[in-house]
Order: sequence, then structure tokens, then C-alpha cells
Amino acid sequence: CGTGSVAGALVTADRLGLGGPIHVKTRSGITLTVHFSLSDGVYNDVYLEGDARIIYSGEMWSEAWS
Repeated sequence: CGTGSVAGALVTADRLGLGGPIHVKTRSGITLTVHFSLSDGVYNDVYLEGDARIIYSGEMWSEAWS
């Protein structure tokens, strides 16, 4: 998932002292790129680049709103 890829990239960057971008290979074999900047120990401008795929689609009925 994208959230996990970004989190993993930022933890890796923090622990290993790496700068961005960081390439993450997912279980499906797709490579995602996590871009970020680091200033005074704070990660900024974090964004994910790569393929997007629909993995779930759902429908909510009106009864769910009440």
C-alpha cells in the first residue's frame, strides 16, 4: 500500500541517514518512489510517485448514514 511504502521509506531514511528520493519495491514487484525533503529533523513535501491501482470498490447504502 502507498501509506506503508511512504512510512517504510521515511523510517529507512531516518535510520540510515538517507536523503530522498527513495525507491521502494512492493510485494507485487512494482517500484514506487517516495520524494521528501528534510529540514531541522522534519520531513516536508512528502509525496509518492508510481502506478495507482484500484484494489477495492464498495457501495454504501443510504441506511448506513442514519
